[in-house]
Amino acid sequence: MYRIKEILSEKNMSVNELADMLGMLQNNLSAIINNTKGTSIPTLKLIAEKLEVPIYELFSGYKANSNEPISLILDGNLHRFNSIDELKEYTNSL
Repeated sequence: MYRIKEILSEKNMSVNELADMLGMLQNNLSAIINNTKGTSIPTLKLIAEKLEVPIYELFSGYKANSNEPISLILDGNLHRFNSIDELKEYTNSL
């Protein structure tokens, strides 16, 4: 669901480094990255800020074809986007 591992790799950062920047335990961040623990939009915004990327880049659909639908559960609610452009528009409004 998330591209956080990929972005960390691109930036030559470790999960531990990002967890320290976030003031979060490494195992909690790993659970978010591995999609075994839910998270909130404010947490995702903070992760994106620390990684210096727009929030929509955290989502796996970001690299997909822009016409491919994307479904995400954010803050416990299912959101469906018909394209990456819709996802960008939504996340830019946060």
